[in-house]
Amino acid sequence: MFINMQELLNILRQEVELHEQLIMLLQKESEGFGRLRGSELLKLQGEKSRCVRASARLESERIELVEKIAHSWKMRSKK
Repeated sequence: MFINMQELLNILRQEVELHEQLIMLLQKESEGFGRLRGSELLKLQGEKSRCVRASARLESERIELVEKIAHSWKMRSKK
């Protein structure tokens, strides 16, 4: 059980880091509105997309892990 909780904590930390990175990218984009070149905007878009995809992957892993933990405690997860 301890391993599952550590794994869950690790996933949550990674999600926080990705969300912080996404916020930073969004701020950079909004601050550069009207000044950034097209290539810079495309680069930002690519970085934002990468963050969102990684977040979605981690979220799926987190949900799966929480369901395993709930099952081990003989509880039903709420989907």
